[in-house]
Amino acid sequence: MRLHSKIKIKLWDVRTSEPIRTNQGAYMAEPLAFSPDGRQIISGEEANGVARVWDASTGAPLLALRGHKGPVRCAASARR
Repeated sequence: MRLHSKIKIKLWDVRTSEPIRTNQGAYMAEPLAFSPDGRQIISGEEANGVARVWDASTGAPLLALRGHKGPVRCAASARR
């Protein structure tokens, strides 16, 4: 997974080096992480302090966590 541009997160197949999908709507998403089961992607946004959760298989946005007072510089997930 890598940051492709200011508003896109592009997923790549590491075996084939081919792009799988592009998630739209993230702004300056620097920190990225997969959930432990691989079903969600967590992104943090430096510019506006929002953390977002995405469906890894469809790219659909699931949740926006707002209210951080500063930039989100780290993304992680843990099992419950």
